[in-house]
Amino acid sequence: MSADPILRPADAEQILSEIRENLAATPPGSGPVYLYPIAPIDTNTAEEDYLASNPDVAAAIQRGEHKSALDHWLLCGMREGRRSLFSAPPSATEAGPSSKPLSGQRRAQGAADALSRLKISAANLQNQCSALDAPPPSPGTLRARVGGILVRLVRRMLWSHRRQWNFFADALQTYVREQAYVVKELSDAHLQFNATQDLLRRDLDDFRGDVGERQHTFASALTAQDRAGRQLGDELANITGRLESTEQAVDGALHQLREQLGDKLANIAGRLEHTEQAVSGALEQLLTLPANISRLTDEMGSMKARMVDALHSISYIRADLSIQAGRFSRALAGTPSNPPFSGPQPAIWNHDFDALYLAFEESFRGPREEIKKRQSVYLPFLRAAGTGDVSSPVFDFGCGRGEWLELLRENELVGLGVDQNQAMLDVCRSLNLPVTEADCLGYLDSLPDNSIGAVTAFHVLEHLPYSDVIGFLDQALRVLKPNGLLILETPNPSNILVGSCTFYLDPTHRNPLPSAMLRFFVEARGFTDCRILELCPDPALSQFPSGDDSPSKRLNEYLYGPRDYGVIAHKLSPN
Repeated sequence: MSADPILRPADAEQILSEIRENLAATPPGSGPVYLYPIAPIDTNTAEEDYLASNPDVAAAIQRGEHKSALDHWLLCGMREGRRSLFSAPPSATEAGPSSKPLSGQRRAQGAADALSRLKISAANLQNQCSALDAPPPSPGTLRARVGGILVRLVRRMLWSHRRQWNFFADALQTYVREQAYVVKELSDAHLQFNATQDLLRRDLDDFRGDVGERQHTFASALTAQDRAGRQLGDELANITGRLESTEQAVDGALHQLREQLGDKLANIAGRLEHTEQAVSGALEQLLTLPANISRLTDEMGSMKARMVDALHSISYIRADLSIQAGRFSRALAGTPSNPPFSGPQPAIWNHDFDALYLAFEESFRGPREEIKKRQSVYLPFLRAAGTGDVSSPVFDFGCGRGEWLELLRENELVGLGVDQNQAMLDVCRSLNLPVTEADCLGYLDSLPDNSIGAVTAFHVLEHLPYSDVIGFLDQALRVLKPNGLLILETPNPSNILVGSCTFYLDPTHRNPLPSAMLRFFVEARGFTDCRILELCPDPALSQFPSGDDSPSKRLNEYLYGPRDYGVIAHKLSPN
């Protein structure tokens, strides 16, 4: 392999002199002396390319016959003519006439060639230095081993100055690496300079082309502007002539228009005077209009109040007539004035199932605190009606376990419970609640007229036949004080599950009572201000996701809507 010399004789003499000075100043055993920082040389790419192109070399390295791809190329591959990136790349003159580089590119190509040769020289030098101490390969025979020992002894005697050679080799490698690093930096700088120069040259060519194109466009625009200026002058002269003739015609038309407008203005002035007189009269009438409207509004308000009073009086008269009609019919029949109920007499209460029905209520009615929480919705109506004191007590018919009575006592309201189930009455008495054992309709019949403040019945009417329901309403209207309160609660059959299934869990239930029907009966028997409260919606109301108008919403209402409803009404006051 032929290559350009890397070190000049003068440089070698200078390096040797510096090595001698450093060796003299360095104590023995302190290690090698480096004159310059070592710049790393990356030969990984060449190694990988050489091994990929020569699989037999990779196998030889694995067997230990060679240390690396570079070692094989220096010893064998270069002589065999194998392709390798270890060799110097072709110079610019060998690239062919079609790719002749510029002057800056030639300098960069030369720097790259020098860098490649420096890398190869450094690798060769490192390989040769490492081979100084390497013993020659020997076979495994005893004679070979004895020969190898003798060779090492002789080499140790002959190469006593190996340490100085190692220092020299290290310094020489350092210098070669430093030269390679400098050449690499120069090569990179040349390449960057060439790239910048090419970029500037292209930008300059583009700028020149853009300037030429703009000059051509500007010249065309000036020519078009001159042509347009001449056309504009001609048009302006034509317009000026036409404008003069138009001004003359306009002056004549204006003169005629002034004459016509004078006549019309005189006519308009006369009509305007007549209109002002009419408007003045209309304004006088409008000024009196607010007073008339205020008077009519007051009369309408007074009339409305009289109509409301008349409606209340009619409702009261209707309720009183209903009561008086009942009394009159009973008097004609020779019956007592206040019969217990209008239907047939109930059978004697059988107390054998009282404890069983109490257990049934405990299982299906719900926890005591939950029932009190549900019934607390009626407390504001009691307070608004002014009932619940000693003079206007609350009578709870069918009081059951006494949840409503206990809630009244907790809110400092006076109440009394009536029921026939002895087991449930024992529960109430254990809580010191005021209760009495009696038939609800019979006890209601025994009360005097206008004597109590409120009548309540929670889940009672669904146990009664139709005639007893009407009788209960009539007797409640009789015993309530004016403005007294009626509170009823019953299962809601609008909920399909309630009307078709859960209503019939209680064997003593008779018929579901739709809210519209019960409201009609309450109002028909003389009560007023009747309202319906939908209570106890099913917690599973969101079973079917739905929008505002979707069928799923209606399905949710029918299946999971309110399970109970309450009826609240008043006895009309005569005032």
